[in-house]
Amino acid sequence: MMKNHSYFSLPEYFHLSMWLDRKLHPFLHVTNTELSGYPIDVHLTQRATQGLSQLSIPLTVEMQLYFSCVVKKRVLIHSSDTQQTYQPAYENLYIKFTCVQADSCSPEEFASHYPGKKQLTAPANMKMHARALYIDYKDNEWLAHYDI
Repeated sequence: MMKNHSYFSLPEYFHLSMWLDRKLHPFLHVTNTELSGYPIDVHLTQRATQGLSQLSIPLTVEMQLYFSCVVKKRVLIHSSDTQQTYQPAYENLYIKFTCVQADSCSPEEFASHYPGKKQLTAPANMKMHARALYIDYKDNEWLAHYDI
């Protein structure tokens, strides 16, 4: 993933180095699980499966559909031992999907950092779910994105 991307920057698959890395390290490992009653495919690269096997504390991945001034997909990755609300998806990997709403809609605050949030639990929000999660481990950093 690009660190300094903007709304108008080219997607990562247009960059030659990222395209070449994706060809050399494809998402090979796929596991299927159920998350909030919906099926989800979890795709892992070989680097990610090796990284997960070396962890002493499980990796928790939270996929957020973040409603603020704009709607944004976020992936928060933590190494913690609190998996109570997370679903096991793979060895040393727990996942969760939530819809959240920002406390305020200020473009300046949103650009500098994500404002406070509350979880949306309305029936319509509970119907939204992630279909696939993609996880890679490159240069000692976890990279992830998901599809709805």
